Amino acid sequence: DFLVQANQDVIGVNVSEGSMARDQSGRLGFFNLRSQLIWKLREDLDPQNDTGMALPPDKELLAEMCAPKWSMSGYTIKVESRDEIVKRVGRSPDRLTAVMLANMDLPKRAAIAAANNQRTVDEYDPYANL
Repeated sequence: DFLVQANQDVIGVNVSEGSMARDQSGRLGFFNLRSQLIWKLREDLDPQNDTGMALPPDKELLAEMCAPKWSMSGYTIKVESRDEIVKRVGRSPDRLTAVMLANMDLPKRAAIAAANNQRTVDEYDPYANL
C-alpha cells in the first residue's frame, strides 16, 4: 500500500496461488507459486547452472534457505508453507522470502501497462492531444 501511494509500480504476489510452471528438466510441476519460486531459487543457485548468482554471507539467510522441506506427489513438487517452517524453526523465514521474491521473473513495465491499457512513462507525450 505504501508503494502504491508513492506512485511505484507494484505487482501483488500471492504465493499460495497455483503454478503452471515446470522445473528445469521440464518434467516436474509445482503445487503452488511458493514451491515454484523456492525451487527456481534452488536451481539458480546450483553451481552447475552457472547463473553467476551469489548471496551475501548471512548466517540467518543461510539457515532460512536450509529450512524448507519439500515432498513429491506424483510429478508435483510441494514445498512446506511459511507457517509450517515457523512452527518447526521458531521464526519467520523473512530473508528467504525477500530473496525468493527478488529472484522472481517479472513482466516488463510495457507489458504490464499494455495489460492494464495504460501508457508507460516512456510513451507519454503531453503534446499528443493538443
